[in-house]
Amino acid sequence: MSGPVDWSKGGGGDRTGPDGSAAGQDGQGSGGQSYGGQGDGSQAQGGQGYGAPAYGAPSYGAPAYGAQSYGSQPHGGQGYPAPTPGGRTPQIPPTNAGWAVASVVFFWPLAFVAFTASSNVVRLSMMGDHAGAQAASDQAKRLGKISLVIVAVLAVLYIIGLVVVIAAAVSSVNTSTGLQ
Repeated sequence: MSGPVDWSKGGGGDRTGPDGSAAGQDGQGSGGQSYGGQGDGSQAQGGQGYGAPAYGAPSYGAPAYGAQSYGSQPHGGQGYPAPTPGGRTPQIPPTNAGWAVASVVFFWPLAFVAFTASSNVVRLSMMGDHAGAQAASDQAKRLGKISLVIVAVLAVLYIIGLVVVIAAAVSSVNTSTGLQ
């Protein structure tokens, strides 16, 4: 700072001119927002508060609209689907979460692997591994179908077991009473 700022004159910046008037670095001219802003000093007409950005300006720490944020990758890089030779991004394969839920209902030990595969579909596709995403989608579907087959086989075995037990009970009752 080269001298005190006379805020009564609407000094919008943090420096004073050679004649003592406000000639701000950010304030530009006579007046402005409360601290470092632009304007005519009319705070009552919707001016900004201390250090607040003007309408439409990004808040502190946020990039401007359309600007790339720090550390992010541009389109086509990590985190976005890579375009195909035809110029279109490939479709994300289905997650088959319904088959993963079916594995919970029918045969829950397969559900852990099915849900893991189902949740990896979108992540792998976004990383550009479309073959891996399709394989994870197929695995979730396959595990759901396997659990359905397992429960069907177990149901058939249960019914056969019931029939055998009932038949054995009936035959033992018949032999004990002398009925044949």
